[in-house]
Order: sequence, then structure tokens, then C-alpha cells
Amino acid sequence: MGGDLAVHNALNLELILRRERPDALVVGTFRKLWLAALGARMARVPNIVARIGLSSDTPRNFKYRFVLTHWVDHVVFVAAAMRKSHSESIPELDPRLTTIYKGIPPLGPRLTKGAARWALGVPGDVPLLGSVSRLVSQKRVGRLLEAMVFLHEDTHLAIAGDGPLRGALGQHARQLGLRQRVHFLGHQSNIATLIDAVDALVITSGREGMSGAMLKAMSRGVPVISTDVSGAREALDPETNGHAPGLVTGFAPPEIASAVNSVLYDRQVLEEMGQAAKERYREQFSCKRMLDGLGSCALRQCEPPPKSSRISPLPTSRSTKRSLGSPRRHPRSRESGRGTSRGPRLGHPLRFEATQPVRVGHDGHRTERHGRPSDDGRQQDA
Repeated sequence: MGGDLAVHNALNLELILRRERPDALVVGTFRKLWLAALGARMARVPNIVARIGLSSDTPRNFKYRFVLTHWVDHVVFVAAAMRKSHSESIPELDPRLTTIYKGIPPLGPRLTKGAARWALGVPGDVPLLGSVSRLVSQKRVGRLLEAMVFLHEDTHLAIAGDGPLRGALGQHARQLGLRQRVHFLGHQSNIATLIDAVDALVITSGREGMSGAMLKAMSRGVPVISTDVSGAREALDPETNGHAPGLVTGFAPPEIASAVNSVLYDRQVLEEMGQAAKERYREQFSCKRMLDGLGSCALRQCEPPPKSSRISPLPTSRSTKRSLGSPRRHPRSRESGRGTSRGPRLGHPLRFEATQPVRVGHDGHRTERHGRPSDDGRQQDA
């Protein structure tokens, strides 16, 4: 979708949604929320879910406040720490807010640490830290380079990612005397190899939602050391038994170095944190858990908002008033061809992708336009 004035994109989405007739639309791109929600409202999609993935995605102007208040049924956050900004900005939105942690699928077969380091071309017999990020200012990779100065001289750092700051960060590493200890690996289509190679993953971002790299490392049993950004404490704080998947630290390079020093050179601590990371991932951050939560919202199993909190949209013309102000009704039913309200259907769990329509048949199975569901709900060729 284009910018805010690209209303034709919303009209195109409306046509797609009318054809596919989804039970719900999950919008995962906050900047396109108003266009996506507009198209879904005009198409009479029964349930619109906004999924907020970054701490910077806040209702900072009238456009976002209007869309969230009038057109969106549920607002889902990937971390509970992100909920406060919306609740304070729009108090009447609070009944529609919920937290569903980001989930990631398993990364696949695992390499031994030696094989992974050989594949990446990094030393195999040194303490190795990892970083996975775009090389942009938000990720603050320069902090990590400066923290390396305070670590033992045999400690190395492998950075997977690319971006506009690649040249500046390389020069910064040389100025700090880290040329032989920092390895810029460029973009990696599969970061599993890097995660298998490192002793710990370090995140030094200035802002996040729920870091995907952090969750991937936890799924592999790799400890994570992160600055205190959104989602970090929810993922890394200790359990009641005292075992933690990692550490949350301050933003200054000496603080980051101190946290790394406290775990990197103690093999027993690394193993205990790695085991805790695996358990935390299975309990809270699996892909299945996330999809089950989104399915509950999409099938209206979340508590519906009180009617008093729903404000009717401002009418502009007769056609717009009919499109945006009328109750959401499905365009037609298969039986009578007349509009009918659609309640929740309980059946095979739904799968969702951001701004992608999901279609559910009368038997509760997901279907696609050119296929039919199998017994287990998966798509088969027609």
C-alpha cells in the first residue's frame, strides 16, 4: 500500500476482501492501518485486529486515534510493556487491548558450534558474541563496539546484518582497535548458523517491540543480553526458581560490558541460562501459542468492547456513511444471498498473516480460492 492519500489501495483491498470473504483481517503494519482498516470496513469484514509490533507504533495523531477507536475491534501487542501508551492516549480503547506474545517457528536442524563457526569463517576457540540486526541508528550497534573495548582481548564479535551504517561502523571498529575481533558477516538469509556459533547474543537497541532475534536465540538455548527495551524483561527476567534466560542491562557501553563479563566466561552459567531460555521459549513464545491467541481474537472469543466505547464514524456522504457507519454484515450468505451477521466458528485453528485475508468454510476448515481443505485443514490443490 502507498501513503495516506493512496485511497485506491484501500478500494483494491476492499475488492479482494469481498471476493475472499474472510472472517477476520489481522493488520501487522501500523503505518498502513488506516488504509487496511478502511478497506476492511467497506468490505464488511466482521473482525479487524491491529497487531502492534514496535514500541514506536503509538496513536500519536488524530488519524491513528480515529482508526483505532472507530474501525478496529481488537488491538494486539507483542509485548505487554507496549500497552500503556495506547491505554493512556485512548482510555475507552482499554477493553479492546490484549497482549499476545510474538511467536517464531523452530529454526530447523542444529549445527555443532565448531561446524557453525567454520561455516561463518570465525575463530573456533575463542569466546564469541553475536549480534543480529539491521545496521541502522535504531539498533545502536556502535554501543556494542564500544562495549567490546571493556572485554577481554580474546573475545570476538560476529555481526549478521547490513544497512546504511555498515561503512561507518567498520571505521568505528578500526578506530577502537577491534579490527581483528569484530566480524561483519553481511546479510544472512538464515541466522540459525550464527546463533549456533555464538556463546551469547547481545542486543543494544534503543527501541524494540519483541526482538525476533532474541526469541530465535532462546529457541536454540542461547543466552541473551539485552538493553532495557520493550519486551526484554518479559522474555529475560528470572523465574521464581532464580533461573533466567539472560540479562537485562543499561544502555551505556560499560554496563553492557559488565553484563557480558558476568556470564560469558562461566560455562556453567551459560548452560543454565541456555536451558532456561529453551523452557521460556516453549512456554511463551512458540508459533503455535501466538496463532492460537490470534485465532481467539479473530473468532471473537476475546471479550467484546462495551457498546458505549464504540463511537460511530463521522458521515461524509451517503455512500461513505453507508460504507463506514453501518453495522458490519457479511456481503451475502451462500444460502440466501442476503447479508447476514457472522458469529464465531469453532473448528480447526486459523492461521494468520499480516494484512492477508483468511477464509473459513462452514465446516470450520480454512479454504483458499483455488483449493479445498484436507482432513487436517491444510490446503490441497483443486
